[in-house]
Formats: sequence, structure tokens, C-alpha cells
Amino acid sequence: MLIDDAEYISVMQDMVNTECSVDALRRDFACLVVRCNPTNGRSIFEMFLPDLCGVENPQFEDIECTLWAVESYANELGRSLADFGWELPALRMVVQSDHDTLDVHEHNRDVAYASFSEEQRSHAAEVLAAVASGQGGIFYLQASGGCGKSFWANGVGAALSAMGQQPIMVAASALAAAVLRGGRTAHSVFHIPIECDEDSFCTFNSEAVALMQSASCIFWDECSMVHQHVADCVSRSLQDCLQNQQPFGGKVVIFMGSSW
Repeated sequence: MLIDDAEYISVMQDMVNTECSVDALRRDFACLVVRCNPTNGRSIFEMFLPDLCGVENPQFEDIECTLWAVESYANELGRSLADFGWELPALRMVVQSDHDTLDVHEHNRDVAYASFSEEQRSHAAEVLAAVASGQGGIFYLQASGGCGKSFWANGVGAALSAMGQQPIMVAASALAAAVLRGGRTAHSVFHIPIECDEDSFCTFNSEAVALMQSASCIFWDECSMVHQHVADCVSRSLQDCLQNQQPFGGKVVIFMGSSW
């Protein structure tokens, strides 16, 4: 029954048919690879690639992110995909920031910058200069989906981390946040109220206050999906938290979104 991986393919199809989350599907696939060691796990991966990536037409960056997400779950089981003959991308896109070291940040910065275009390098330099100045600033990076906004953000974030800075990486959705290193949803990081209007404030606890005080800048993906009241709520709350009346409490903020 298992010699041609048909049973494993059937299991994956059952999970897809039950409409489980992308995160759960990736975790179970990692378990399948580690615990069952299918004959051709990479073939199964490619068969269910849109489901594992969470997008209908996965781009190169989506596939790399998904591979590292599966790898992180394999690590939790005490193994690596490399143990089973998988080749992993050079830039580790999904990893808990608590586990990162200076060497990891420098490696990821160098890998990303080696692939940057002149325009990307120029914009990265602008962000780094704004952070170094301590004067704050708001940037907007606009490009169609699949153009490498997240890759650029991860590279600049790694450069900042290598300098001892602490960037905050958020997105409107959990799927987009998964592509950012240490990424989380904006609502979970900033404690944005569900009912948000022009008078709303975020409910920062002591841990969130400490994070806001130590953060050097904020990368906010999928900003085109965010209502103005939400962004204003975060800006107003940071001004109050940091006792700084500049927009977003004087933090450097990089909004990223798709072109309309």
C-alpha cells in the first residue's frame, strides 16, 4: 500500500478536502516526511504546492517560504528536511527571531543584498539612514504581488538586526506575516481593537510597551487592506506610549502594498 506513496497522497488530499489551515497542512506534511519517510516526498510536496503555499499560483518566494516553514516543523520533531535529501534555500525566511544570532543576521543580509537591484539597494539605504538618524519617517513600498516586497523587507530587516536594531515585522493577514522573518499579524503585535474608529487606542500591556520602546522601525505588509482608522489608531497609541507626538511615535514605518 505504501510502496508508491499512494496512501500518503490520499492522506494529504483528505486534509486539503477538510479545508484545514495552511499552517496545519504544513505541520502535518512535515510530520509525514519525518515519521513516514515517503519514497518521493518532494513529488508529494509539488503535487500539493498551491495548498501548502496558500496561494493559487505560487511564486519562487512563496515556495522558499513554504520550504522553510515545513523545515521549522521538522526541526521541532528533531530532524531536518536535509536529512531526507531535500535541498533548502540559502536564505532562511521563516525562523523564530529568538533563535537568530548575529551570524544568521549577517548571512541573511548578505544573501539578500547580493540579489537586490540597484533600486532596492537605494531604498534599503534610505530606510537604514532614517533609522540611524533617529528622526523617524514614513515610507511606502508599492508593487504587484510576487515582485519581492517581502524578500526586500527581510533583507533590510536582517541588515538592521545585524546592526543591533530591532525591527517589527507585521502584516494584515497571518499568511502574509508568515513570509516575514519573525512576522506576526498587526492586530496581535499592536493589540488593535476589533471595533476601531477615529477615537480608538491600542491596549498595550507591559510586554508590548517594552517592544515598542526597543523597536527601531516597523515593516507593515498588506497595508492596502488596512482601514485608515487602524493605522491612525496605531500611530496615536505609539505617540501616547512613547511620549512623542511625531507620527507613529517617531518610529520609522515602511508600509508595503500591492499596486491598484
